[in-house]
Amino acid sequence: MAADPRIQVATFGLMGSPIWGNDRLERDAAKVSCPVLFLQQWDDELVPRDTALALFGAIASSDKRLHAHPGPHAAVPREEFGFTETFLAERLK
Repeated sequence: MAADPRIQVATFGLMGSPIWGNDRLERDAAKVSCPVLFLQQWDDELVPRDTALALFGAIASSDKRLHAHPGPHAAVPREEFGFTETFLAERLK
């Protein structure tokens, strides 16, 4: 995504900066300038909260949104999928 200028908007999340020392995700996030919606589960058992927040913070876009919900990794609320579709559609008009 960071290397392809054709990408005009993105949604991603449920991931974080690696805690094992490879900062490739943060370096790439610093190149992302398109609008971004980042999803995070506040009680994610797979992705520590501080690593997700660090990755979100590294995104260079001036139009970035963080949607955080309580619950484990796989418990993204159904309504979030609808919001994601709206976010993408509005920015691709």
